[in-house]
Amino acid sequence: MGEERLCQNCGAKVPSSNICLRCGSVYNPIQAAFANKLFDQKKIYSAWLVEAPSFQGMMGRKIEYTKGLKDLEKMRLDDAINYYNREVINDRSDYLAWNNLGVAYMGKKNRKNAMECYKKAVELNPKYYIGMYNIGAVYYECQEYEKAIEFFDKALEINPDCGEAKLDRHLARENLGHFDFEWNLDVMKGGANLMRARLNQSSALVDLGNGDDAVLGSYRLSLKDNAKLLKLRQEAIDLFKNKNINQAQKILENCLQINPEDPKAWDLKGRILLYKNDYEHALPCYQNALKIDSNSLDCWLTLGAIYALKKDLTEVIKCLNNALKINPFHKEVIQLKSSFLKQQYNIAKEKGNYKIALQKLDDLSEENPNLLSDILVEKGIIYWNSNNIPKAFNFFNQALVENPKNILPWLNKGSLYLTQKKNRYAFECYKEALKISPNNPEGLKGYHESFSKIIEKHPFRNDMESYKNFYLKYPDKIINLLDNGLKYSQAKRLEEALNCIEKVLELNKNIPEAWVQKANIYLKLQNYEMAIQCFDEVIKYDLNNPVMMVDVWQHKGVCHRQLNEFDKALKCYDEVLKINPKDGLIWGNMANIYIDLSQPEMALRCSNKAIQLGSYQSGHNTIAKNSKGIILMDLERYEEALKMFDDVLEFNPVFSPTLVGKAKALLKLNNANEALVYLDRSIKSDPSFMDGWYYKAKTLFDLKRYREAYKCYEEILRRDSDILTFEEHIKFKKIKELNLDQIDTQSIHKEDLRSQNEVEDNTKEDRKDISIFEKCTELVYNYLAKGKRAFTTRAILNRLEEFLPDQDTILFCRENLDEILTRLKDDKRVEMRMHKDEYFYIVPKR
Repeated sequence: MGEERLCQNCGAKVPSSNICLRCGSVYNPIQAAFANKLFDQKKIYSAWLVEAPSFQGMMGRKIEYTKGLKDLEKMRLDDAINYYNREVINDRSDYLAWNNLGVAYMGKKNRKNAMECYKKAVELNPKYYIGMYNIGAVYYECQEYEKAIEFFDKALEINPDCGEAKLDRHLARENLGHFDFEWNLDVMKGGANLMRARLNQSSALVDLGNGDDAVLGSYRLSLKDNAKLLKLRQEAIDLFKNKNINQAQKILENCLQINPEDPKAWDLKGRILLYKNDYEHALPCYQNALKIDSNSLDCWLTLGAIYALKKDLTEVIKCLNNALKINPFHKEVIQLKSSFLKQQYNIAKEKGNYKIALQKLDDLSEENPNLLSDILVEKGIIYWNSNNIPKAFNFFNQALVENPKNILPWLNKGSLYLTQKKNRYAFECYKEALKISPNNPEGLKGYHESFSKIIEKHPFRNDMESYKNFYLKYPDKIINLLDNGLKYSQAKRLEEALNCIEKVLELNKNIPEAWVQKANIYLKLQNYEMAIQCFDEVIKYDLNNPVMMVDVWQHKGVCHRQLNEFDKALKCYDEVLKINPKDGLIWGNMANIYIDLSQPEMALRCSNKAIQLGSYQSGHNTIAKNSKGIILMDLERYEEALKMFDDVLEFNPVFSPTLVGKAKALLKLNNANEALVYLDRSIKSDPSFMDGWYYKAKTLFDLKRYREAYKCYEEILRRDSDILTFEEHIKFKKIKELNLDQIDTQSIHKEDLRSQNEVEDNTKEDRKDISIFEKCTELVYNYLAKGKRAFTTRAILNRLEEFLPDQDTILFCRENLDEILTRLKDDKRVEMRMHKDEYFYIVPKR
């Protein structure tokens, strides 16, 4: 990409029109392009060292202004008319646009419209001399010479240096019979306006928008005194050096008419045109000069600059190569060629033409061996974009060998490692980069990004500073073991996770993060005593890490609650509240413990606090409000419980625990039929939530709807027989033994009143009769023993139909296979082995 275009006068950004919108100065691209990059202009082109003329009335000029000028220059008059018509519609006060619209009409010989436009321009700006002159020009072409002279005089009154007005006034006077030969001769001697002398009737002044003007039309003026014209070239040079650009240009044009083979005249003409930003016409000037004399370094450089402005980089390189043939040791030219080779490389890379891009890099390394390290980095990027990752790393490493202090290879290696999800390696690369440049923005960004990805799956990851210190403190071996332990734990490979953490603690027992991971693994294994011991190890360190300690105390409290150590659990939660009194989750946990302790009043207080804090369950405190409903049920405040359940269901109408809770409240209020509606909704929402089945079966039985109750009991036994009480088991067995069409309700109730001793004596037999779970367990075990080989869980699932008797059994086994295999493993009837990241089950040899 090109460099930023800044105004040489005020430093503001300059648009493509070369017009500074802040101060109105003309931006000279040649000066900007070459003043600092190519050579010392003071030594080569002293005439270029001029201040750009300030604009007149150009504040607010639209950036697209030059489009209309180009249309006029190329004589695309219809396009110019369309363009300026749009301009004057958009801004009726733009007198420059009105003038140029008149010029376009004048080119189409539409004098009437041209006159209206010119008059509109001078009406908007009475001091507008160009408009005055153009009105006079229209009158001149209409052969109304007196009126023409009147407006020429007005133009000259505003701007006495308007050469066109002077000349056309003289011609108008001649047409009226007033000849002034001496005036004409003086004008010719001075070279005034020779280039733009008007000898036909198709010219008008175009406002260039920069306080200058140009002639539309054809021109030619020959002087009879050739001897005097031979001296004009030097005079033009002197005028140019003295910044009298217009006179120099007019004299120089005549010099080239006399001697078109003068390379210096072409060169000087090109300079004048470049000074006026007329690149299109400057280009053939330098081409002609170089045809005559190809050994001009300055001309080759300037021609290259013109091609650069036209974005023809191939021609730029050709010009610079020719310049280097003249002086192969020219440092500025070598640097400039390198710059354009980089541009060609960038263009080829953006287009995905990597072969050409690599060629340009090779050319660049030949011109600048000192840039070899950076070039090797760019080659690595090319191969990275081509998905050739090994070669990309190879070139980045070569760049580091070439220049170990080059930050670019480290930055690119880090970025490439990030894309490969090798965050630890990326982190190390960015660390090396920051050693070279500690404040490098890209290095700092990559450092934090890679570090964040390393710890994003860790517990307490929100405490970034603590973990940053942690990763910088411990050696890589410990970090890798902790990372692997976490990965195994997340994959539920808990034994392997525990082995990793044990290895860490063998290396260093004073790593709190390792104890935390170990505690969490025991928590998942439901070994709550060991988990508590590990949490106690963390607490010993008295860490100044609130985030970590909140989780430690909270999870320790969970362990104590699972062990029915409610007082200890409450103490843990008190520790959490000392750190964060507004932790709604902890208040909710405390409410549950008070429910376990049958202290509903305390539970209600905690539940209210959890709901008040509003952070227990995002969105609506669903769990906290459901717990409060249960507490109100224990307090026999059924109407209030119903309102609380309704509040939860309004936010989450399919939350099964709340649906069952509302059903229980309705049962307490003797509204069994409506309770069944909510129990059905609970079962439909979550068939695995057994409370829905249980209370539906119990309610149907109490309503003497035994056939429906029987189906519910069957479903419960299929899913989880342990949920039924002894009494419910007996009810189901008796319903099963009876003919449902001839049920004696009273006999059933009589059987329900059997002594508790009889119930206990028959419990084992009843459970054996009804437990499909044990039946499936035996069937799976027999199949594994018969197979005499190891099976994965997936393989067993795919073969259920081979050894199970019916679809109900297959469905039950498919849903509960993990638990069946776990029980077989716990009973040591089946061994579990690991091979290539998969678990296999096998019956051991006896």
